Amino acid sequence: MTPTHLLLATDGSESSLEAARMARDLLNPAALSRVTILAVVAPINTMPFYTYAGYGGLLSQDAWDDVTAEAEKTAKDALQRTMEELGTTAPAESVVRRGSPADEIVQCAGEHGVGLIVMGSRGWGEMHAVLLGSVSERVLHTAPCPVLIVRATVTRAT
Repeated sequence: MTPTHLLLATDGSESSLEAARMARDLLNPAALSRVTILAVVAPINTMPFYTYAGYGGLLSQDAWDDVTAEAEKTAKDALQRTMEELGTTAPAESVVRRGSPADEIVQCAGEHGVGLIVMGSRGWGEMHAVLLGSVSERVLHTAPCPVLIVRATVTRAT
């Protein structure tokens, strides 16, 4: 059975754009009745920020607002690029959420009743996954529907 409602999770990375292209190539874009493109703004860790006096401190409200606004702008740019790569005429909804990326992707899929989640995998390796966890792995194991994880075909400079 071909899914008719697609959730495409994006962060603007090459692997996310590759996932959009893969979805376009594997699925019949004309058969999609609805597309939800999701970008998640992850919580920002303020611990590395310190005041110039050398005391530990939090970001000022103005600085926090600037950081948050920039993260949301980046998310909206990612949504636009991803929609262009997908190339469908189906009604599309762009969603920006704040929180843990894996949790927000799974929650959005459940709320919207999607038939397939498509997302990229950054492929940072086992150590990164052990230390920080893998978003794609968490989504794969907790999603209420099938998940297609696409690894980018570009090579990363080391």
